[in-house]
Amino acid sequence: SRLPTMAAAAMAVRHARRNRPSATVGENRMEAIRRHEQFWEELEKQNKITKIIRKYDLSKDGKLNKEELGNMLQDLAGGEKPTEEEVVYVLKTADLIDKKIDDHIGPEELETAIDIWHRYLNSKPEIARIFDKYDKNQSGQLEFDELKALLQELNDGKEPEDNEVGGSQGFFLPARASA
Repeated sequence: SRLPTMAAAAMAVRHARRNRPSATVGENRMEAIRRHEQFWEELEKQNKITKIIRKYDLSKDGKLNKEELGNMLQDLAGGEKPTEEEVVYVLKTADLIDKKIDDHIGPEELETAIDIWHRYLNSKPEIARIFDKYDKNQSGQLEFDELKALLQELNDGKEPEDNEVGGSQGFFLPARASA
């Protein structure tokens, strides 16, 4: 019986990795081998992305909506359910990076969304520490003056203009990230 195409591809990748060319192979051949390996690595990556999308795409539209993304982020966080703000943060940031604002995570954005989430999770203790330092009134938000003080520290002590902070309305951050 014939193996399915993807299984055959995976076997070819494993075979190619085990059978590296000798040191006597010419430059052109080595470049062709590198391109071949890159092709198979990209195919393997795309296969993983497709599997992840299929697992969480309950609506079967080929992309992850906010709820489906939240389920994936929860699994990536070891079962800890992300807040609404965290899901929106990952969604909006991935949309900004690929400049396709559609409120969904498609296959082309998935790797970026996962990277954003992992970086965020790794930064949560530092975010909480900084947030606690500047949330003087313990409101769970940084009000205008608190945010301005944070931005001043980040700007090497130079005070930002009010319009850089958020104008007269101020700018409020979502509730602090729990460590």
